[in-house]
Amino acid sequence: VLDGRGSLYRVTLQRVERDEAVGRVVGREDATGEPRVSLVLYAALIKGSRFEWIVQKGTELGVARFVPMVTERTVVRDLPLSSHRMARWERIAQEAAEQCGRARVPQIVEPLTFAAACQQAATADLGLIGWTEESQRSLASLFTDRPGDVALLIGPEGGFTPEEVALARAQGILPFSLGPRTLRAETAAVVAVAL
Repeated sequence: VLDGRGSLYRVTLQRVERDEAVGRVVGREDATGEPRVSLVLYAALIKGSRFEWIVQKGTELGVARFVPMVTERTVVRDLPLSSHRMARWERIAQEAAEQCGRARVPQIVEPLTFAAACQQAATADLGLIGWTEESQRSLASLFTDRPGDVALLIGPEGGFTPEEVALARAQGILPFSLGPRTLRAETAAVVAVAL
């Protein structure tokens, strides 16, 4: 049994019923499966189930916290988010964490404006923003040493505006490229997290 806070309990099941399982804890150990780098994914809100896909795959890949953002090109602007939508994202993260044996379930917070997200991301050891106009710096080239925590900003359909990238740069957040092809927002998020 994973407690979502970093411990794994070995349990002998004594009774399993439709709505309840009863067991006896026979051992405890620190769970494995968490990356050494704490990664916060600041992802622009995108349409439909595509953000849910980011939560699921990001959880499987080790994201510690998800911060939805509203950017200039964000299409989804129905804020604040319904408690139903937040609960659904939390359920998706929990199920993905259980499926892949993660020690912790990532936190999902209320959406921020892009400016607020940049202020928060600037406090990380390494702040990065994916930008289709960046041609010199790959994501891999920015990891010269292992930072303790990374803030990764990924834009919506259409990407970030030059003004948004300038705002991020002014706060020490570095633009990076994922290569010559323009990826969908959800694909860019998962590829960047994996890298």
